[in-house]
Amino acid sequence: MISKTLLLICHYHASVMQHAKNRALREEIYCAYVTRASSGDLDNTPIIDQILKLRLAKANLLGYNNYAELSMATVDKAEELLEKMRSASWNAAVQGDYFSFLMGQWDPSRTPFC
Repeated sequence: MISKTLLLICHYHASVMQHAKNRALREEIYCAYVTRASSGDLDNTPIIDQILKLRLAKANLLGYNNYAELSMATVDKAEELLEKMRSASWNAAVQGDYFSFLMGQWDPSRTPFC
């Protein structure tokens, strides 16, 4: 069961950190907040360790040294896809076909797409 203290810490954390003048109180609230799921019944450290191991294994299987490399490669691929979509739709949008499409009057024979 989640303790009442933990619920209060989570609820009031931002307000106390922003407005409390007492440095010791801010430090106590901060420490309680950042360690709220790392001890006792709510300890999720083993779950985090497992997630990190699985991420590393996934990255290695896909040919990357670590998960950060995989993540950045994924961002690059997403940006490439967005650029392909943008460039493929630009002429149609400029010619007004995009707006015709939105209005249900689109003529596929006038589209420059493959």
